[in-house]
Amino acid sequence: MAKEGVEKAEETEQMIEKEAGKEPAEGGGGDGSHRLGDAQEMRAVVLAGFGGLNKLRLSRKAMPEPQDGELKIRVKACGLNFIDLMVRQGNIDNPPKTPLVPGFECSGIVEALGDSVKGYEIGDRVMAFVNYNAWAEVVCTPVEFVYKIPDDMSFSEAAAFPMNFVTAYMMLFEVANLREGMSVLVHSAGGGVGQAVAQLCSTVPNVTVFGTASTFKHEAIKDSVTHLFDRNADYVQEVKRISAEGVDIVLDCLCGDNTGKGLSLLKPLGTYILYDHCNRKKAELTRGRLIQHGNWRDQELLQLCKIMVAGGEGEPHQAVRGEQSHRRVFPFKSALQTRPGGPHSGSGGKTHRALQPEEDQACGGLLVGSGGGEGGHAADS
Repeated sequence: MAKEGVEKAEETEQMIEKEAGKEPAEGGGGDGSHRLGDAQEMRAVVLAGFGGLNKLRLSRKAMPEPQDGELKIRVKACGLNFIDLMVRQGNIDNPPKTPLVPGFECSGIVEALGDSVKGYEIGDRVMAFVNYNAWAEVVCTPVEFVYKIPDDMSFSEAAAFPMNFVTAYMMLFEVANLREGMSVLVHSAGGGVGQAVAQLCSTVPNVTVFGTASTFKHEAIKDSVTHLFDRNADYVQEVKRISAEGVDIVLDCLCGDNTGKGLSLLKPLGTYILYDHCNRKKAELTRGRLIQHGNWRDQELLQLCKIMVAGGEGEPHQAVRGEQSHRRVFPFKSALQTRPGGPHSGSGGKTHRALQPEEDQACGGLLVGSGGGEGGHAADS
């Protein structure tokens, strides 16, 4: 079995190297697309079956065309989150059928409009939620899940934004009603959502943020929270020593034993939110449910972008646009070799791939990782 795994990994490596040096096929478009019979084709990372990294394949697929109410987007950067790791392993409720193209968020340029689409033009810079299929050169998604990118937001920042920041924003402000002077305990403070929580809390005066994370992440994230604790230590006593009454809000993606600990720290009439899929425990509130609670309001997301990018008093956007947002850069062809992190691994934040056909029509551009927790994100063109 081990030998078989090594052989598959070597096969994948050989395929990547072969693809990296391949010229565009005859009849290929100037945008990096190719022809598959009478249809254009694109490149995508395909999950052939549940398991390890050797289940991912760099493949060619027929390029999608927008249906009524959809936008076609040429992807510049796409997200790699902890949930993508769980999907790859098949460790989610009602896992999808394979083969499939993973990925739930991306940023890029509008390439075509479906019928009845209004408010967008070809060439618009956008970010989008997608129901899988983000790890491809082109995606099509309903217009209600597409949002224009502010002029001074890069593709990499936009790709790092949707799932993590919308999840954090909805939990803090729409569910927990975060206000001045409150306190928040966030687990996995070094992860994508954890860092988004910390950054959004910084936009509200006098909010105290208690964070837990593995010790090797502390140096990278220590300035983003008020108090930082080892997730494996007795953080309950440490929090109570600082705040005897406990905290107003607990954001718990770990579940398991941490749920009981978190409840013991919650103030009377406080808000406790279980979310996401860490520890393989079923949580009450997942990112998908948060984001797909209807479509998320365009104006609210745009305003959130402006707050974090345009700055203002106190410049809360600095943490988003700084080193924590995108720390490591890799070529797109390394996507099949890059291991998304999680609460039990050594990688950080949130990872994205950027596709740059103008620089590398055969294999696409860059992959960028961030500091922090469950992945990283990608560089733009």
